[in-house]
Amino acid sequence: AVHFLDYVRTNAPDVFADCRYAGVDASQDACENFHARVRDAHGAVASAVVADARSEWTLPADFQDESCPTVVFALELLDNLPHDKVRNGFEGWVVDGREDFRPAADAWVRRALALDEPVAGDAFVPTGCLQFLGRVFEGAPRPRLFLADFSELPRPTGRDATAANAPLVAAADRDLDSYLEACGDADIFFATDFDWLAKAYASAGGVGGVTAVPPAEFFARSPDLAAETATRSGFNPMLEDFWNTRIFLASGRGV
Repeated sequence: AVHFLDYVRTNAPDVFADCRYAGVDASQDACENFHARVRDAHGAVASAVVADARSEWTLPADFQDESCPTVVFALELLDNLPHDKVRNGFEGWVVDGREDFRPAADAWVRRALALDEPVAGDAFVPTGCLQFLGRVFEGAPRPRLFLADFSELPRPTGRDATAANAPLVAAADRDLDSYLEACGDADIFFATDFDWLAKAYASAGGVGGVTAVPPAEFFARSPDLAAETATRSGFNPMLEDFWNTRIFLASGRGV
């Protein structure tokens, strides 16, 4: 955040003059650290919001001005947001460590299923992504999105391997067989279907241009920016690596 604002102040001082930067995080400590560091570097620019990215939160009042667009950066957020497992259109519940599938009653599961063709067999649907987009559109009148995440991940080999969009589940020292084995000490992460994300964006109220491009294509648009990401050896990770990621750009409602 500090370096981003440094860049804006240097390269777009007119934008920086009216800029506000809010950080949303579930961690109180992270928000306090963010607020202190950005406040020390950039005065009154910073605001911190303590909340899960998909749950109840509200941006500060000065983000509600429809004449000023809000740019939302979410880097590797979507892959860690909750998904719901469904089977032939039934939603999954975990009862005593076992899966139980019931008629889909949860509103977010039903919305996720409605955005795609009927799911046959097992699948993990991105309900947390829908909640995140809903909160963004409720909190900012004209949000513009810059979301970067994995478009592909290695295929899991555990019990969920045959499910569509199955997650990778890993503890610090080993891969786990299923999300059912994750008890607070594991990372559960998913690839993002960016075509589905475009539909989810539209269903949340987004209009205007939407695109999802590899980092190499995004950074190659600006030769000066691409040059800044090169290493001393000449290797440029933003142009030559990260093949399994995409940057999702959306211009926002009414823009």
